[in-house]
Amino acid sequence: MVDALRALALLGVFIVNAMGYPSAPNYPMPLGIPVPADSMLAIGLNGVLSAFVQGKAYPLLCFLFGYSLYSMSRAHGESVSQVKYLLKLRYKKLLVIGILHGLFIYFGDVLTTYAICGFVVTRWVAHRPARLIKIFRNLTIFVAIEIVLFLLLSFFLWIDTNKMVIDMAQSMSALMTYSAFLKLNASSYIFGVLNTLVLLPILFWLTVAGVLTRRFRLLSLRPFAIYFWQRNLRPWHFTIALLFNIVMGFFIVKTQSADELNKLSAIGLINMFAGIWLVASALAIVVRHWHKVKYLPVWIHWLAPAGKHTLAMYLALSFALILSGGVFLNIQVSGVIRFVAIVFAWISAVLLAKHATNLGLRDPIASWMSARN
Repeated sequence: MVDALRALALLGVFIVNAMGYPSAPNYPMPLGIPVPADSMLAIGLNGVLSAFVQGKAYPLLCFLFGYSLYSMSRAHGESVSQVKYLLKLRYKKLLVIGILHGLFIYFGDVLTTYAICGFVVTRWVAHRPARLIKIFRNLTIFVAIEIVLFLLLSFFLWIDTNKMVIDMAQSMSALMTYSAFLKLNASSYIFGVLNTLVLLPILFWLTVAGVLTRRFRLLSLRPFAIYFWQRNLRPWHFTIALLFNIVMGFFIVKTQSADELNKLSAIGLINMFAGIWLVASALAIVVRHWHKVKYLPVWIHWLAPAGKHTLAMYLALSFALILSGGVFLNIQVSGVIRFVAIVFAWISAVLLAKHATNLGLRDPIASWMSARN
């Protein structure tokens, strides 16, 4: 299940990264502007993606990152100090890849953030369950405070309704040389990493949630797992989260069409937490269905082999974006056409990754990451 969820989350990464790439990195919303701007189909697509895709992939991937972190800590018979050493070695390599990827290829790199999460959470992974739960509760309190502060910040941003100014001369679509691209890309990457530091408590919280889920085997058919999901996350949670995200998608598109930067940024802050809520409740629906029928859905079996190559798929997407020239770098390409091309690219990547898994192949980066020396 975990591999399948990882591959599915990568679809969200493909869509958000590629849809927003032509007007990135100085545009405030990841999906960019609807193209054509007066097309109801393009505007509607932007709203649907804002409601169901934007801000949904990263919390799921962060949760799965924590799940895999604990799995790797239990995969070998080393001592606690050896396990921590091997995990830290892995995250040092991930940090190197993330920095190179962010500086030279794609400013919106997430690997740097995951490496930081890995360094911190590795210190906690060997703790007893009671202490892990205490850490999670403390992080929950911290995140709740941060949410309140974000909402207050959003209120003050909402008051100021300055019009947004998009300097298309600085957008990716107008860059003619790699040196100009590199300067804008690197500066945006550094700025993005600094901004992400504010969100680290939320990312730690999601990672520890994944660790606890694996520690107590909540993605299984154990009686305790069944009881946990039945008690804590119920179907009506998903219904409310879904409606909330639909409303958020509507307001994002409406504010976007009015070119009000500060309101758009404020809604984006709120939408981040709406996405976490939707992902958690949707995961609960899938697990509860599995508990009821006692077998995994077909789509999970189909996607699972591809989940073993998500790092390679993620990096391949970035290379495709930078090399795609007139397709994704052209701001005038219809948003609908771009969306269809992105979904097709993801399906192609999944099929290729499934084939590589069936042949027992591993990409060089994954092999280097798992090297134990």
